[in-house]
Amino acid sequence: MTTPEEFLGEAIVESHAMDYDHETLVAIRKRFRPDTWQSPRETAESRKGLCRDFAMFAIARAWELCGGLPPPAELVLVCGHLSEAQRDADVWHAWVELVPGNGPKLWAEATP
Repeated sequence: MTTPEEFLGEAIVESHAMDYDHETLVAIRKRFRPDTWQSPRETAESRKGLCRDFAMFAIARAWELCGGLPPPAELVLVCGHLSEAQRDADVWHAWVELVPGNGPKLWAEATP
């Protein structure tokens, strides 16, 4: 039996093979383009995105890897600040947390 950690780990490896879309992030911050989120399918097809796109891709891919049913744990998209400096600068990041039914939360970085 494959564990939720293994499903998520495989999904994270796949997301790390994609490219971070720095140009889009700059355009959003300068208000040159709207701040829209990609679907997991769009991220898979374009092979690039922002942290939240990779986190959503990893969650969707982990579910797909376990046969389309949610793994026996919760996969949670988390958006927040990683430090006081990021909070002060209003810089956000997104990542995945795996909440198993009988153990500690695990933090997973889906961004390449």
